[in-house]
Amino acid sequence: MKKIISVILCLIVLIAFSACNVKPAKDNPVFATVKITDANNNVILNEECRLPSGSSAADALEVACRAKKITYQNKNGLYDGFNGITSEKENGWLFYYNGNLAEQGLKHTKLERDSKNVVEMRYVNFDEAFKDR
Repeated sequence: MKKIISVILCLIVLIAFSACNVKPAKDNPVFATVKITDANNNVILNEECRLPSGSSAADALEVACRAKKITYQNKNGLYDGFNGITSEKENGWLFYYNGNLAEQGLKHTKLERDSKNVVEMRYVNFDEAFKDR
């Protein structure tokens, strides 16, 4: 009888504690893959990130860079100088989101729960990047 009561109490405690870990939908994290590639398509960074709901592409980039100790500069929301590679007049860093040249900046691109959320900084030739726009 004592064993049955002990088992029942253990189950009740287990269920009670597991229910405490359930978070409301708004607190569920979003996931992103952050990539940084140089002019020769060498991968500087390829990092999976877990972030709070409501995070931006800028948040993902900063978290991934910190995690892998990648240096960069952020001047008024413009990211540059990844691993010491700075933009020049004709070549530089551009932000791509899910494989496409982004329509807005990193800070204004919110990560979506059901999206691939691939945040990529590519060092490219500006004329080539904008030739089809």
